[in-house]
Amino acid sequence: MKPRSFRHHRLAAIGAAGCALANALHAASLLTGTGLANNQDVPATYGSYLTGTPNIGIDWSPVGNGGWQTYSEAGWTHPSALNETGTGVYQMDEADPGKAYQIVFSPDEGFNVLLSSVDFNVYTGGGDFHIDWTVTGSSSGALASGVHDAPTDGASTLSFGNLTGSVAEELTLVLKIGSGSGTNSYLAIDNLAFDQVADTEPGLTHFASDSAYAGRPLTLSWTIANPNPAVKVTLSDGVSVTDVTANTNLTTGDGSLQVSPLESTTYTLSLDGANSMQLTVLIGEALGLTSSTQLATAPDYQTLLSWEVRPVDAGLVTISDGSQLIDVTADTDPLTGLGSRLFSVPGPATTFTLDANESGHTAQVQVLREQANSGAFSISSSSITTEETLTVSWTGAAAGPTDWVGIYRRTDLPGLVPSAQWNYLNGTQTAGAAAADGSLTFSGLPAGDYYAALLVDDGYEIAQGPILFTVTEPQDPAIRVVSTSMTGSDFTLTWESKEGFDYDIYASAGLEGDPQVDPSWQRLEFAWPSAGATTSYTEHLGSSPPARRFYRVYEFPSF
Repeated sequence: MKPRSFRHHRLAAIGAAGCALANALHAASLLTGTGLANNQDVPATYGSYLTGTPNIGIDWSPVGNGGWQTYSEAGWTHPSALNETGTGVYQMDEADPGKAYQIVFSPDEGFNVLLSSVDFNVYTGGGDFHIDWTVTGSSSGALASGVHDAPTDGASTLSFGNLTGSVAEELTLVLKIGSGSGTNSYLAIDNLAFDQVADTEPGLTHFASDSAYAGRPLTLSWTIANPNPAVKVTLSDGVSVTDVTANTNLTTGDGSLQVSPLESTTYTLSLDGANSMQLTVLIGEALGLTSSTQLATAPDYQTLLSWEVRPVDAGLVTISDGSQLIDVTADTDPLTGLGSRLFSVPGPATTFTLDANESGHTAQVQVLREQANSGAFSISSSSITTEETLTVSWTGAAAGPTDWVGIYRRTDLPGLVPSAQWNYLNGTQTAGAAAADGSLTFSGLPAGDYYAALLVDDGYEIAQGPILFTVTEPQDPAIRVVSTSMTGSDFTLTWESKEGFDYDIYASAGLEGDPQVDPSWQRLEFAWPSAGATTSYTEHLGSSPPARRFYRVYEFPSF
């Protein structure tokens, strides 16, 4: 076979820490597919902490169908520079163009990952593959990348040139299938060669603050791995840069500095002007804002807002309703940062915004306000049954092609929860021209509390409404009593009845309870037959009739 030329491109190291590139091929661990079961998922941590690299963990993704799988078959046995037998490979299942496969190498503290090479193997008849590859360090950023051409019916080796990470960072190898590649599932890798090397270069490994919030003295602390007397450490607050080498013990690598920021500040700690870490302290932060109701109703149109802020003793806590700013510092517990207060909801849809110390790190909640029927927007009834139809009408609407009417459950907010039913103003769910005056009908709603609203531009801005209504189950009509009479100790009850129906008759000294389960009710008759348009029943009450007696009659079709 004519040798194929391969393209390898290695980018200059970028990012804060950079990388080292050695010259000699170096690999203490060589992952091969030999001995693995055929057509099985590659274990997600396969190859972690091997004898040659006891400080390197490995994570494969994705695994299983459409990801990494093990495979051994004669069609894969192509020789390569490092292939010991070629009888087992790591198949890249469903390797379609654009699909990406990755392997993450995670070293222990004090060690770096060194990548040497990996073989590609194309199954017989699979066609040529083009692999876009990248190696990225978790702190260094992009370390190297290129394109590797893997020929059909053969094996090829991609060399990383002993690419080494720094400051114990994770290295992520991504293999992305390029356009014009061969048949999916016909590509595999084998002989993944890597090593671990002791981390000897100085590098930042820790940068923290003893408080997440400004407005008070706080201590910044840091740690440098492998420090030496030649390093220079600087700290920037976004305005000025301070040399903090003198605040760093260059024997242990530990350093600290007390600062007193008066506003939200991002600090950048740099080692020799390159390797850097950042942290941000905030002047304040709203952690959460909730409402006791999603829809405020008459007569007070109020809701109870509850919140949490940091720092807990923030000097100023405010809530805006869009029209006014309300100071709620006195309503906030300085020991917990928790607060609550009743608020009036001024508009149909009001967004309340919580802020602490004017930090801009806010929390929001939207609350709706019940609206009454108006000439501009109305509903046909405030109560319908599940078998009835609701008509929603509007006049003078902008009637854009994507304006719509939504029916929502009372506890749901547009944009957060889907509507129960909806239509564009043209009466369909296809956008189009609509009339400024019109109506829509909705039916088949389950029992519950709802509201109707007119919203605009395929979005969730409420232009009209919300108007509340209730849907209930239909109730059977009460049986009409025609007459009652008392003859001696006999009481006769006559009611309107229907042909083909029977009646259960109950009596009690009171109205409480369900006659069908409550023992205080006496069943006088079961399946008393209908006599036509009216039916009568007579109960003999004995020589001492009770002072009062209640009757209930239930109707059901005859068996």
